[in-house]
Amino acid sequence: MKGSMKVLIRIAILAALVLVYVHEHVMLLNLSYVMNRETLALNEKTETFRRLKFQVDQLKAPRLLETKMKELSLDLIPPTEIKVVCMRAGRQISEAEAQAIAMPTLADRLNGFLGRWISVAQAKTEH
Repeated sequence: MKGSMKVLIRIAILAALVLVYVHEHVMLLNLSYVMNRETLALNEKTETFRRLKFQVDQLKAPRLLETKMKELSLDLIPPTEIKVVCMRAGRQISEAEAQAIAMPTLADRLNGFLGRWISVAQAKTEH
């Protein structure tokens, strides 16, 4: 009786170890399926992002902006003169001057969406 009890305990321990081992492998298999599914989703989202970024770049293209300007009958031309403001090093500006520089002009506020188109078109055409 005492010997059979030892055998039963050893069989129970062995069965428990086998169950833990099998459970570990099943969990590993499930994890690999989840990782595969998530990798496919990431690849799909990356491809969608790449495609949408390409479309945005196409929409920002100067050629397309020029076509839109022609459709809207806008007689816009690229800037002909560039103003450069030079400041002496070490010159401190007053708070009023800083606010005047930071505050947009009336024309800047009125441009809105069209003004952004113009600035993007000008930025893209200058190389």
